[in-house]
Amino acid sequence: MESDAIRKAWEEMAAALKDDATSTLRDQFQNQLEHEALFRTLKDSRGASLLDVGCGNGYFALAMAKTCSRVHGIDFSENMIAKANALNERRKEKNVVFTVADVRTFSLKERFDIATTKRCIINLPSHEEQIQAIKHIHTHLLPQGRLLLLEGFQDGYDELNIARAAFGLPPITQATYNLMIDTERFLRDIEGLFTVEHVEYFGTYCLFSRFVHPLLVAPKEPLYDAEENRKAFALQQQLGGIQRFSPVRLYTLRKLSGRKP
Repeated sequence: MESDAIRKAWEEMAAALKDDATSTLRDQFQNQLEHEALFRTLKDSRGASLLDVGCGNGYFALAMAKTCSRVHGIDFSENMIAKANALNERRKEKNVVFTVADVRTFSLKERFDIATTKRCIINLPSHEEQIQAIKHIHTHLLPQGRLLLLEGFQDGYDELNIARAAFGLPPITQATYNLMIDTERFLRDIEGLFTVEHVEYFGTYCLFSRFVHPLLVAPKEPLYDAEENRKAFALQQQLGGIQRFSPVRLYTLRKLSGRKP
């Protein structure tokens, strides 16, 4: 999909979203698990500078402003940045700036200790543009800086859909403006830029909420706020994630010093 079509689809969605943590994800349990993982990974970020790429309505950036020395949020969507600025008018965090910018081309003339993406890279229409964006973020990180990349990966969706198909469930379909990341190509193309420090998986929750729950209630449509999903949420918190059935993953990447993209 071309960039102008992506922008139109994203702006239409952004205009209807709320000013809270669920702004871009209807599944409240998945959303909470992802935010918990981010905050847990960033527990040592006091005094650090943070670049929030694809900041959406600013909820996460404003939460991090309480511990970080400065936070800069960027987003492709003018509607999202307007929401972020409106939210900060109420929060009054003075160390946060929000800017409309394209992750593939932005230039802030400053570098950061940490960068985060949350379901942002998957909005780009090709693998090449996804890697271009990651390389661009790389240039905005200080030496040894970290990139926390919370994104969707195609092989995780494929594994879930194979399981669903075996029991007669329809495949999980993706939004037209999303392109899931090809894990093998991604890892190959960031080699020399980053080292992978840690990967957090959400496969326990996804297996139960996207396979077991739909199987039990079929032919009815499963509900995101169902009690089954609440139990799956608790299992994920207690047991951690299964790699195989984890479409969404949190990669903690460390910038390799002395390398240029």
